[in-house]
Amino acid sequence: MDIPKIEDYMGNMVSKEVLKKAIGDGPEFEIVYEALLKNNESNSSNNNGEENSNTYVTTGVGQKLEQIPLRMRKEPIQTGELILDDTVKRSTTTNISSNESTIDGHEDSSVDVEKIYSTVDKYSQKYGVDRNLILAIIKQESNFNPNAVSSAGAKGLMQLMDFNSEAYGLTNPFDIDENIEAGVKHIKDYINMFDGNLEMALMAYNGGQGTMERRGVKSSSNLYKMPQETQNYVPKILENYRYYRSMS
Repeated sequence: MDIPKIEDYMGNMVSKEVLKKAIGDGPEFEIVYEALLKNNESNSSNNNGEENSNTYVTTGVGQKLEQIPLRMRKEPIQTGELILDDTVKRSTTTNISSNESTIDGHEDSSVDVEKIYSTVDKYSQKYGVDRNLILAIIKQESNFNPNAVSSAGAKGLMQLMDFNSEAYGLTNPFDIDENIEAGVKHIKDYINMFDGNLEMALMAYNGGQGTMERRGVKSSSNLYKMPQETQNYVPKILENYRYYRSMS
């Protein structure tokens, strides 16, 4: 048994968890962790044990580690809420389907952010749904990309399946106004169905009412019975919701 290799493996696993808690599990984590592994391998192969003070750790894509914008968690973290620094948020990018859009800072000029926000306000008031909840859903579902398409076929800002679009009279799922109105009506129907229980409504929005019935989900405490995607989805939406409420 190669003890040094086992120790290296365990050390890397501990480092991975510590790093993930520090910066979250977004694309920045993958870049930094890969750089850390490469640096460790480089150090292991250095037989003379001398440190070159002029050597930089790089990400393998032409960036120095210290140049990467990181989303750092600010302590203490209350109830699992992720607080993002404004200067860091603006540099965070996420790929959606074949399109790329900058979230939070909305630096992608192709995204009409003002229209998205004004449309959210309009249908928030029309259907009595908190605008911050709508924004939280849009952020998680599409990262504010009106042209987002999931592998399952969900489309647009609020990621509606074709059968839901048809049910709410949505003719163009990539139209900002149409998609948001249909999505708000959809989540509103679930909120009413579950007597204002937001967690149950979100379970239905993501996993489907039929899935909840088949799996015997009767209350919020039954979230563990839902598919893993939905188990991750509900707390993430609630986290986004708290964030937008704190910013309003």
